[in-house]
Amino acid sequence: MEFSANAANNLKLIRKYYGYSLQYVSIRTGVERSRLSKIENRKMNLPLHVLESLADFYEIDINLILVEVSPNNQRLYLDLIERRVKLNLDLFRIAKCFDTL
Repeated sequence: MEFSANAANNLKLIRKYYGYSLQYVSIRTGVERSRLSKIENRKMNLPLHVLESLADFYEIDINLILVEVSPNNQRLYLDLIERRVKLNLDLFRIAKCFDTL
């Protein structure tokens, strides 16, 4: 499977996991809803600037969007995404504490 197919599958999986609509992701990222839909449905390639915007929005590394995830490992993948986001938030909170010292 190629990177764009992996990304399409993973972006849809992540979006649905968080319960976000295409419209919500569009508003938060500035990427048109129709473009997001086409990307998720593999009707359009994923430009790098859109990939970067989505990775920033979900607070995950680009590589986590591009990795191939088998249907059997989707739950494990989503757990990894969730832990990664929580780790980022914890690191942010720690950094804020040091800023206030």
